Amino acid sequence: MVKVVIKKNPLTKPEDDILSKLSSLKMSVGSGAVIYARQSDIMMHSLEDQVQKAKEYAKANGFKVLSVIKETFSGGDVVKQTKLMNALLENKDTHFIFSHMDRITRDFQGFCSHFINCCNLNHNTIHIVNEELVSSIPIHFKKIVCGIIDAEEERKTISRRVKSSVAFRKRNGIYKPSIPKFGRMYVRDREGKISKVVQREEEVDTIRLVNLMYFGGKCDEIEGLLIKLTKNPRHRLYDMNDEDEEIREVKYGNFSSKTIAEFLNYIRFYKRNRKWSGASVLNCLE
Repeated sequence: MVKVVIKKNPLTKPEDDILSKLSSLKMSVGSGAVIYARQSDIMMHSLEDQVQKAKEYAKANGFKVLSVIKETFSGGDVVKQTKLMNALLENKDTHFIFSHMDRITRDFQGFCSHFINCCNLNHNTIHIVNEELVSSIPIHFKKIVCGIIDAEEERKTISRRVKSSVAFRKRNGIYKPSIPKFGRMYVRDREGKISKVVQREEEVDTIRLVNLMYFGGKCDEIEGLLIKLTKNPRHRLYDMNDEDEEIREVKYGNFSSKTIAEFLNYIRFYKRNRKWSGASVLNCLE
């Protein structure tokens, strides 16, 4: 028997493969509609504007709005847009209305493998308000697919520009991240611009505490910092008797980064309101 291997045309684009399998989505037979608004930045398409335009579209087309979903999330991974994906699975024969193409997602592969599959499974239809596109019309569906490809390329372009800008500022010593390094805080002027960077006393003490626990130090000093930071006199490392005074010291290796994280989380003393991890402890070591 001769095995025949069919090679793909290297010039074939991913969107062509999708369009060859799906010329369009079926039109939903129901009149119910779900409005979805997504905002990942404050520069374009505010949530309120998106919802308003979608409501006007629904009213003009005789759809009954069942729910309005809002997410403040990046469109880089459609699976992480959990509210949208859950709505696609929970609603059948429903019209999903988006104000703009790129508000659906900026993840082409996820759009093809997850989003479209969910739409097909429950006979849900996509509507794009600003271009008046409906996924049940073949030429409209093609525009939607190509629009998602363009949205993903735009996301990648923006990401490259941001990384290049950050790298340039780091090289020239003018980079200041939006969130200051642990132990520091920004002081801003009246216009909101960063005027200087100063130490944040409580976080500096926390860094000192973590370093003493990791590299070693006197228990009295460690417990003093613990009580100062947590304002709880019961927070101690060990319960020792008077005769144990000579060993009231932490040696290097007694605590691993993971153990320190577990201890701090146990007493509910978190790092900027987030639980500690071994990695976040290591980031505090000096």
